Amino acid sequence: MKRVLGLRTEIILSSGLLVGAALLFMTFLLLRLTESRLLDQAIKLHTDHSTALSLSVEQLPELEMAQVVEHYARHHKLLHWRLVDQRMMPIAMSTTLTVHGRSQRELRYALLRQSPQIHLSFPSTLNLWPNSQASEQYVEITTSIHRYGATYALQLRYPLHNIFEQLLGLTKLAVLFCFGYGLILVLTAILLLNPSVIRPVTLLTRRALQITDGDLSQRAPESGPREITELGSAFNQMVDSLQNSLEEQRHHYRKLQETHEELKQTRQHLAHSERIASIGNLTSGIAHELGNPLSASIGYLELLKKRCEEPKNRDLIERALNESHRMDQLIKDLLDFAAPDHESGHANCAPSDVLKHSCDMLLQQGALKERHLSTDWPEQLSHVSIPPIKLQQVLVNLILNARDATDSYGAITITATENDSKITIKVEDNGHGIEGQSLETIFDPFYTTKAPGKGRGLGLYVSYQLVHDARGELQATSTQGKGSCFTVTLPIIPGES
Repeated sequence: MKRVLGLRTEIILSSGLLVGAALLFMTFLLLRLTESRLLDQAIKLHTDHSTALSLSVEQLPELEMAQVVEHYARHHKLLHWRLVDQRMMPIAMSTTLTVHGRSQRELRYALLRQSPQIHLSFPSTLNLWPNSQASEQYVEITTSIHRYGATYALQLRYPLHNIFEQLLGLTKLAVLFCFGYGLILVLTAILLLNPSVIRPVTLLTRRALQITDGDLSQRAPESGPREITELGSAFNQMVDSLQNSLEEQRHHYRKLQETHEELKQTRQHLAHSERIASIGNLTSGIAHELGNPLSASIGYLELLKKRCEEPKNRDLIERALNESHRMDQLIKDLLDFAAPDHESGHANCAPSDVLKHSCDMLLQQGALKERHLSTDWPEQLSHVSIPPIKLQQVLVNLILNARDATDSYGAITITATENDSKITIKVEDNGHGIEGQSLETIFDPFYTTKAPGKGRGLGLYVSYQLVHDARGELQATSTQGKGSCFTVTLPIIPGES
C-alpha cells in the first residue's frame, strides 16, 4: 500500500522546494550579473592600459620598446606577453608563453585591422569547487603599434584570478545564505500554518468521525484563514443537509402512508369507472336509437326551410338546423368512441369559421350573459386537420370553463394567430385562477375544481384527447387570483388555406 505523506510533511517539502528554488535562482542571477559587470570593467581597464602602452612605445627603437614592454609586464604581473613585427617574427616575449593557432590569428588580425583583439578565458564560478588553474583565468588583448611606417603587434595576457576567487567566495556565501534563509522560512511557515491550517484540519477530521457515529450535533469552528473558514462553513452546511435529509425521510414516510390511503380511494374510483363504462355501453345504444328520429327531424327542418319565405323565421330554422346537425355529429362521435377499431376519415376545417360560429352560438344561447367577450383573429386562417364539430366542441368547453371561472362582468378574451406551420388559439379569462398542484392534473379524467354537481371533470379531458388526436397540443397556464389561459396549437395542412 502506498504511504501517504502527512499535511505537515507536504508543507515542509513543498515550501522548502519552492523557497529554495526561488532563492537559488535569484542568487545565481545576481551572481551572473555581478560577474558580467566585473569582467566588463576589467576588460575595459586592461584594454585602455594596452592601448596606452602601444601609443607610448611608438617612437622608441625596437630594443627600448621591448624593454618598456617587459618592465610593464613585470609591474602588472602579466601571465604572458609577446611583441612581433609585421612579418610575425618575435622581437621579445615571455619565456612561459605557449604559442598556439588562436594567438597567431589574433596577431595577424591586429596587424591587418589595426584594432585591439580581445580573448577571455574565465571558467564558470557556479561550480563551487572548480578544477581550473589560475593560468586559465585571464583576458588576452592584442593591439597594433605603428612606428615609421612599420607595424608591430603587442599581445598581453592579464590575470583574472583575483576576480575569479572573489566571485567564487561570493557564490559559496550566497549558497549558504540561501539554505539558511530557506530553512528559516520553512520553520516560520510551519509555526504559522500549524495553528491556522493543521490544527483546524485535525479538529475537522475528529468532528467528521463523530458524525459518522451518528452524532449530528457536532459543528466545526468557522475561524482562521478564509479557506479554512469556508471549509468549516461547508462542513456545517453538510451536517445541516444531513439533518434536513433525515427530516425529509420522515416526511416521505408520512407521504407514503397518505399515498396508501389514496390508493384505497383509487380502488373505489376504479370501481366507479367500471360503472361509468357500463353506462357508456348503454349510452351508445341509446345514441344509436336517437339517430333515426334526429335524422327525421333534420329532414323536416330542411323541408320547412325550403317552404319558409320570411327572413326572420328562416334564420331561426337555419339555427335549429345547424344545432340538429351538431347533435347528429355528436351522436356519431359517441358511436365512434364506443367502437375502438374505428378510424375517422380525412378531417379539414377553417378555424376562423369555427371560432365565429362557436362564439355566435354561445351568445345567442345566453351562455355568456354578464360576461365581456373580446375576440381577435384574422378573417382567413389556414385549414387544420380536425373535424369542425370537434374543434367547436373543444372551443365551447374552454369558453364555458372560462365563464365558470369568472364572476359577473368578468372578461373573456379569444385570440388566434398563425405562423408558418401552426395555428395558435388562446382562451383567456380574468377569473380566480387555478392552484399550482391542480394545474398539473387538470387534464386527468374525472378531475374537477368545480363545486359538487357543477361538473364531472370530463370536459378538459375530452378536449385534450380531441386536440391530441389531431396532432396538436392543449396547454394551460394560470396565476391564482389573476386568471387562466388555455392554448390550443394545431398544425396547418400544407397547401390549403
